[in-house]
Amino acid sequence: MRQIELTRVSKHFGKLHVLTDVTWTVPEKTIVGVIGRNGAGKSTLFDLIAGRLFPSSGTIQLDGVPVLQSPAAGNDIYLMSDQNIFPKPTTVADALRIMTDFYPGFDTAWAHQLTKQFGLTEKWQLTDLSTGGATIMRMILALCVPSAFVFLDEPTLGMDATYREEFYRALVATYADRPRTFVISTHLIDEVAGMMSQVMFLDRGRKRLEAATDDLQATARQVSGPTASVEAYLGSTERAAASRLGNLLQVTVLTPLPTDRPVPPDVTVTPLSLQQLFVAMTEKGAAQS
Repeated sequence: MRQIELTRVSKHFGKLHVLTDVTWTVPEKTIVGVIGRNGAGKSTLFDLIAGRLFPSSGTIQLDGVPVLQSPAAGNDIYLMSDQNIFPKPTTVADALRIMTDFYPGFDTAWAHQLTKQFGLTEKWQLTDLSTGGATIMRMILALCVPSAFVFLDEPTLGMDATYREEFYRALVATYADRPRTFVISTHLIDEVAGMMSQVMFLDRGRKRLEAATDDLQATARQVSGPTASVEAYLGSTERAAASRLGNLLQVTVLTPLPTDRPVPPDVTVTPLSLQQLFVAMTEKGAAQS
């Protein structure tokens, strides 16, 4: 089984620590979400995996070989970012031809279809595209490369709601037609929750959580009420995060709740969406229990 494996990866720029001790495995043929606030380290993480940056410590391997030494990494790991990878001047049509030459197996027919679907004229210069148009162009290229691991860094930045929905449909379609790993970094969690099979929460440069989305949605609960009642009900139940306000305690739980005692009448148990779970685990004042 193919995979990318990060082991205790850290990255700092001088005294600024952007990533700290991140251990994470990216499996093959799945859609993974990397969720984090602005400045959490998502873009730096992707740049490290793609070999655009060097880690300050730790290792990053593709199929057991360090990424920076792997002859396969150049074709097997593709990063969609806001950096322009083409010479000037380059038209939309030129960019598709360049990608076809550089990536054997690039889905040219699908790329032409997507340019029409998203309203891009192929004679346009890339430098003349709007912010949204440039994002759409980068998205089209990312969906059509044959790379085993495709990293999408805030892929819908600058798109309106209609185009974002079309992008998600195109992503699911290309994944179904040619399964490979897509890793999406985003803060628009609810929009992508339904397509992700795994998720990783990144908070202030540290990995807070890594799990299958189905497992999280089945077990993620918020238990709140008077501190004494919540503590008595939860007992030794593992807690992912907790916050207090006066005599009230709010606990995020990712494991099954107690079955040997009823929920006290003054305690509320609420299912959490991925968005709500992320906020609960990363909001200011929340502490890992």
